[in-house]
Amino acid sequence: MVRPLCLLFFLSFTFSFCYAQDIWKERINKDGILVFSKPVPNSKLNMIRVDCSVSASLSQFVALILDVDAGAGWLYSTVSSSLIKKISAHELYYYSELNFPWPSANRDFVGHMRVSQNPDTKTVTIDAENVVGFVPVKHGVIRMLSSTGKWTLIKKEHGLLAVEYILRADPGGTLPAWITILFDTKGPFETFKSLRQQIQKPVYVSAQFPFIVN
Repeated sequence: MVRPLCLLFFLSFTFSFCYAQDIWKERINKDGILVFSKPVPNSKLNMIRVDCSVSASLSQFVALILDVDAGAGWLYSTVSSSLIKKISAHELYYYSELNFPWPSANRDFVGHMRVSQNPDTKTVTIDAENVVGFVPVKHGVIRMLSSTGKWTLIKKEHGLLAVEYILRADPGGTLPAWITILFDTKGPFETFKSLRQQIQKPVYVSAQFPFIVN
C-alpha cells in the first residue's frame, strides 16, 4: 500500500511542478501593453510574452519588423542592428548587438527572420531565431547561445492589429538578478511603446507586400 501512495504523491508533485512552470506571470499591465514572463529550465532569462493592440495594417507591421537596419531606433537596449543577407522579400539574416548594463558585457547574435501568412485566417507570423556564423565573435561581446522570437499578428476591426510577441533567449555568461528583471519588465514595455510610434512613419504606413493580404 505504501508504494502506490508514494507513486501517487510523486506523480502529483511532478504534475504540479510542470503546471507551475507553464503559468505566465503578469509583470506589467499599462497603456494597453501586457507583459508576462515564466521561467525556463536552465536559462538565466525568463520567457517573455507581450500582448497589445497596434494601430496598423499587416503590411505596415511587417515592413517595420523587416527594416532591421532601423532596429536600434526603437528596440530596447539595441546598440546596433543591420542586414546581413536578404534571401527574399520575406526572409533575411541580420546582426544585432544588445547593451547590457555594467558589470555585464554586451551580447550579440545573428538572426534568421521569416514572414508567413496563413491563407485561410490571414494571420501573419514572423519567426526569428539565432544562427551560427556570418559574423565573427567580437572581443568583449558575448555571443548569445540561443534566441527565438515569434510575432503573431491578427487583424481586428477599426484598423487595429492584435499582436502577440513571445521571446525565449539564453544570454550566456552571468547576469545579476536586477538585470534579468529589466529584461522581464522594462525592456518589453519600452520596446512596444517605441514600436507604436515608429510604425506610424510614412515609410511603413505606405508599405505593401505581394505576399501579404491586408
